[in-house]
Formats: sequence, structure tokens, C-alpha cells
Amino acid sequence: MMHSLACAATIGNWMVSGRLDRHPKLKIGLIEAGLGWVPFVLEMLDHQFDEMLPDSAKLLNKRPWEYFRDHFWTTFW
Repeated sequence: MMHSLACAATIGNWMVSGRLDRHPKLKIGLIEAGLGWVPFVLEMLDHQFDEMLPDSAKLLNKRPWEYFRDHFWTTFW
């Protein structure tokens, strides 16, 4: 469980860092972390983008699910 939580934190950090916008071909693998947590995390990040981030963070180019789709790979067992 802790591995999935660490991956969730990693996704959030990458999304608000601005680096994914600067490196549009970057791919990040979340290996052997499962998949079941991904929809929950993306939903929560979407909410946080809308409600909780400072206005400066709204300058990001994409929504969380778009960043995930374009930049992240997950594996499952």
C-alpha cells in the first residue's frame, strides 16, 4: 500500500512542477505499483487543481488526467 501512496505523491509532484509541460515527450514509469489507485488519485488531483492550488498553478497547460495519459506508464501484477 505504501508503494501506491508514494507513486500518488510522485504523480502530484511531477504535475505541479511544470516539467511535464517543458518536456512533452518525457515518460515516467510507475512499476509494480498496481492500477487500482490511479482513478482515485486522478480524481483527487483534478479537485485540487480546481479548488486548492494557488492561482499561479492554474497556469499549467493540462488537466491531471491529460498529464497522466501523456506522461505516465503503470504496470500491474
